[in-house]
Amino acid sequence: MMSTRQKSSAAFVCSGNNLEISLNHDVLCTVTSFLQIADVLSMMCTCRDLYAYGVVLLLSSGVHLENCKMIGGFCRFVLNDGPSRLPALRTLSFSICRYYVQDTDDVGQCISLLIEILSQASGLRALSISHYGDLVDLGGQQIISCLSGLTELNELCVHDLDIKGREIFQCMTKLTTLEVHFSTLEELDPLSLFTGSSASLRTVRLMRCCLHTPPNTQFSSVRLLQLDSNDYVEADPLLEAFPNLQYLHLVTTQTPRDYPARIQDHHDSNREHQIRRSWPQLRGVKGDVVSLYALALSGPVRSLGITSPYRSNPVFPVDYLRTVVSGLRPSHLSLELDTIDPNCDIYCSLPSYANEVTHFSLRLNAANREGIKLLTLLKSLSVVYMVLELWIRSRTLRSFESKGDRSRMPFFMLSEENFVRELAASNPTLRFLTIREGDGQAKYWDMLRSEGIGHDHDHILNDSEGRQFMKREGLKFFGSIISEEYAREASRYWLA
Repeated sequence: MMSTRQKSSAAFVCSGNNLEISLNHDVLCTVTSFLQIADVLSMMCTCRDLYAYGVVLLLSSGVHLENCKMIGGFCRFVLNDGPSRLPALRTLSFSICRYYVQDTDDVGQCISLLIEILSQASGLRALSISHYGDLVDLGGQQIISCLSGLTELNELCVHDLDIKGREIFQCMTKLTTLEVHFSTLEELDPLSLFTGSSASLRTVRLMRCCLHTPPNTQFSSVRLLQLDSNDYVEADPLLEAFPNLQYLHLVTTQTPRDYPARIQDHHDSNREHQIRRSWPQLRGVKGDVVSLYALALSGPVRSLGITSPYRSNPVFPVDYLRTVVSGLRPSHLSLELDTIDPNCDIYCSLPSYANEVTHFSLRLNAANREGIKLLTLLKSLSVVYMVLELWIRSRTLRSFESKGDRSRMPFFMLSEENFVRELAASNPTLRFLTIREGDGQAKYWDMLRSEGIGHDHDHILNDSEGRQFMKREGLKFFGSIISEEYAREASRYWLA
């Protein structure tokens, strides 16, 4: 049999137990596109053809470089066969932090290699830079000129944007996605920086900034805006800058220190602005209750996501939550709730004014015994679809009763079977339920499959059926609770 190292791209031959299977190389490459990073690295050790294809696959899948050592190793590897490897580079993320720099000569060499890569990466479409201020301080005008030449970029993420190096944005006219984290605590009216891409931008994420003045340029193509402000958001500049907005996400790092002194004035003022002008295409809103109340949005919208501020979580009146939910009138409602949240009891009043909600999702972070109260909330919701993510942080608690584990108290004081049975009995409209716990495992129930729910397993869907059902009905989990470390394995490869 011909060795795989001598084999061309026509076929791949393997044998075992006197059986030979011939696979077309294109078919084999299609199969490998579904592999995880660790499996791709193993595959690359088999033959030269698959090594070359694996390199291209790794480059096109996205490269994450966390320090100068990684950047130097990666750049040398790519430049060793630049004509075949550079065109495959599509997504690049890197970080150079001056506080971790020990040898300035190594940093200078690292930046020179990085400039050489960026100036030749004609296929690069997505770039993410952490510690951008440090990069500009260390690389000077040379790195600014290099980044300004990346006119074909579609996605750009910049962390720690300071005064220096802001001119790069004006040179980029094809950006569709932009994310900027300003280094100042409160950047005022930064939209003038991004007018070069005003016609192409569809997603904008601005962190640590405030918009107080309507801009001279409209961003009419933007459909998703994510805004992190240390003050209440004003509707007038948003309506003027983003007239065709469909999704708005308010990321509140910290509630204003003078809360609740000015919140009612902002609510009334924003409501007046939106009486005269609104977002006719607005479909989804996400944010904390205080910020959403101050913005005074009106619906109906398809989806509403309620979160908590990252650093402070003030107590708010139940009228705030009622005004937000009844004003937006969502059909899809998601709630991120922590049992130590001082507003936990207020959230339990949701069933009395969430009458139009058909799809309900809850991510619960539990560290104490509030399960009975939350079970009452869930049983009172008249919804059709319910997605529950349960993350029990206490080592003395578990989600449900278990005959095999008596060492931990059950949070809901019920077995999983009885929990599902009570939800179904109290809510005759419930059609579908899924529960995912902290280990990432999910279970799915189709309530229409069985009349005697809880007494047999006909209503339990397997994983494939459950995922298909969620996709068909537009249901989603909040995101992975467990960190996926294999995503970083490709980065480690460049050190080898």
